[in-house]
Amino acid sequence: MANSDDRSGEVAAVIIFFLSLSTVAVALRCYCRIRVVKIFDWEDWLAIMAHVGVHFIYLFSMVPTISRHL
Repeated sequence: MANSDDRSGEVAAVIIFFLSLSTVAVALRCYCRIRVVKIFDWEDWLAIMAHVGVHFIYLFSMVPTISRHL
C-alpha cells in the first residue's frame, strides 16, 4: 500500500524541471556572452559556479524524507 503523504515524486519532478530550465538559461547566457558580446568575464564564471552549486544542493535534497508530510 502506497503512503498517500509521500510526495517525493512530485518534488523530484519540480526540481528536475527547474534545474533543466536554469541550465538552459545559463547556457544561453554563456552563448550570448561568448558569441555576441565576445567577452567572458569573472561574473560569467561566477554564474556557472553558482549554477553548479545549486545543482548539488537540489540533487542532494531529493531524498524521500524531505517531501513527506509528517
